[in-house]
Amino acid sequence: MFTETESNQPKDPTATSTTDTIDVTWSKPEGTVTAYRVVCIPEDAVEVKIDDGDMTRAKFEGLRPGRQYGFEIYAFNGDTESDKTTLTQTTSK
Repeated sequence: MFTETESNQPKDPTATSTTDTIDVTWSKPEGTVTAYRVVCIPEDAVEVKIDDGDMTRAKFEGLRPGRQYGFEIYAFNGDTESDKTTLTQTTSK
C-alpha cells in the first residue's frame, strides 16, 4: 500500500542516443514525487539530481561512441527513495 512517506519507482523508461549523447525519459510514478536521481553506469557513476518531481528526462553528454551504458532511475518523496528502475542503451558508432 502506498503512503505519503513512500515513493513508487519510475515507470516505462526509454532512451534515445547519438554517438556521444543518451537522452533518458520515464513516466512519473503514482503518488507524490519531489525529485529524481539518475545514475549512468559505467562512467564512474555519473549522477544527475533533478529537484522537480514533474521533470521526467535526463540527458547524458560526452559519452563514447558504440558503448553500452546502464541507467538507474530513482524517485524521491522528500527523503524517501524508491526502488530503482533500470535500462541500458548503446551510443551510435
